[in-house]
Amino acid sequence: MSSPEAGWYSDPLGDMTKLRYWDGLRWTEKYRDAPEFESIAQQSVANYAESAPTQPPLAAQDPFARQQTVATQPTPHTIPTAGGPTGFDKQIPAPTPSKRQGISMGLIIAILLSLAFFTFLVTILPMFSPSPWRNPPRSTTSSLNDLRSYSNPPVIPNFGESSGQSNEDLSEVPYALVDNRQAVNSYQISDELYEHSGVEIIAALNNTECEIAFYVEYPQLRGLSADIEEKVNLEIQNQAMHNVNRMYLNPTDEFKDTLIRLLENENFSGLVADLQSTVHAYVTYNDDRLISIAFEDHFFLGTVYAEYNDVRTVTIDIETGEVYRGFQSIATADEDLALTWQTRAKELAPDSAFIENQPLEDYPGILSNSESTGRYLTSFYLTDANTINVAVTYHMSLNGTIARGWIAVSFTAEELARCKNESGFWRFF
Repeated sequence: MSSPEAGWYSDPLGDMTKLRYWDGLRWTEKYRDAPEFESIAQQSVANYAESAPTQPPLAAQDPFARQQTVATQPTPHTIPTAGGPTGFDKQIPAPTPSKRQGISMGLIIAILLSLAFFTFLVTILPMFSPSPWRNPPRSTTSSLNDLRSYSNPPVIPNFGESSGQSNEDLSEVPYALVDNRQAVNSYQISDELYEHSGVEIIAALNNTECEIAFYVEYPQLRGLSADIEEKVNLEIQNQAMHNVNRMYLNPTDEFKDTLIRLLENENFSGLVADLQSTVHAYVTYNDDRLISIAFEDHFFLGTVYAEYNDVRTVTIDIETGEVYRGFQSIATADEDLALTWQTRAKELAPDSAFIENQPLEDYPGILSNSESTGRYLTSFYLTDANTINVAVTYHMSLNGTIARGWIAVSFTAEELARCKNESGFWRFF
C-alpha cells in the first residue's frame, strides 16, 4: 500500500478537538482545531473569566492530591483516506515523545542530582572534618570580652581555671580590631598562613596523644633592606606563632610540666590533650615609617577548660627595624594613667568581671607589665597617626572569680606624652 498523502487528520492520540499534520512520511508536531470545535475554542478564550469554575480543581483544594495517569504502550493507528483513493488505508506507528520532552526530563534529573550533591557537601562532609577550628571564620568587627568569667570555680592544676560552664556575652564591643592597612611606597605587605591539624603522639610531651588545630595568620613585609626585612619578619612571625611554638613546635618546660600534671589529675583521666590556637592578624596602622600589627589569639592550653582569648601586638620602626612590644617599651604608667584607663574601660565594658573585681591599686603594675602574677599583659597598637590604644590581656583569678579576655582603651599621643620614656618611638609624634 502507498503512504497516505500529506494533510490534516484526526490526532491519533485521541484528542477529538485537534487535527494533526501528516507530511506523507511521518507525524509532525503541527496541530490545529478541528472545524467543529474551532468556534468553541474561540468562545472559551473570550469568556475565560466568566466560565472559570467556582470551585478549584482537586489539586488546588488538596495540595497533596495526586492525579493518576495510565501509561499505555503506543499502538498502530489506521489513518482513513478521508475521501482519498480506494485502498489507501495504511498502519502508521503512533508518534514517539518529542526531543523537547526528553531534554526537559534530563534537566530535571540534573537539577535533582545537583541538589543531592550540595546537601552532601553541606551536611555530611563537615562531620568528617578533623577539627572544629579548621578554616575558622574571620571577623574584623567583634572581639571577645571576658571570654570566661566564673565564681567559685574548681581548681585545675597550675592554671587555677574553671570548668567552663558559662559564657559572658560575646557581642560586638567598641574596641574591636580592624585591619586598616594602606598601600605605601617603601614596602609591600603580604599575608601568610600557618595551618596544621590532626591527632598526634608528641614525643616532646612524654608521648602524649594530642588533638591539634592551628590556624595562624601573619603579615610579612617585602621591599625593605635585607637585614631589616629579615629581622622584622621574624619578629612578626614569632608574635603570631607564640602559642604554636610553646605548645607544639618547641614546647617549653613550663608547658610540658603543666600539661603532664593536668593529665595526671584524676578529674581528667583519659583526656586527650587539646592544643589549639586560632590567630587573626590585623594591620591596625601603617605608613612609610611605621607599622602597627595586632594578633588576636583564641587558644586552648591542653584542655578545653583552659580556654583563652589574648591580644598581642608589635609596632615596628620601618627605617631602623626597632621593635616595640609591651606598653612598658614606650611609657611608664602612674596612678593618674591607671585611673583614666580603668574609667574608660568601664565605659567600654561595664559588665566586665575584670574591671569589676580588679583593685585600682593593681593597675599601675598591670599597665607597666611589672606585676608579679604573670596573669596580665599590656600592649599597645596604633589606629591612626595620633591614636595609641593600650590593651590589657587578663587571665584573672581573684577572690574566687576567674575572667579571661582583653580590653583596649584609646589615648591620644598628647595624653600619653607625660608618661613617655626615652624610647625612639616618640620621634613619630
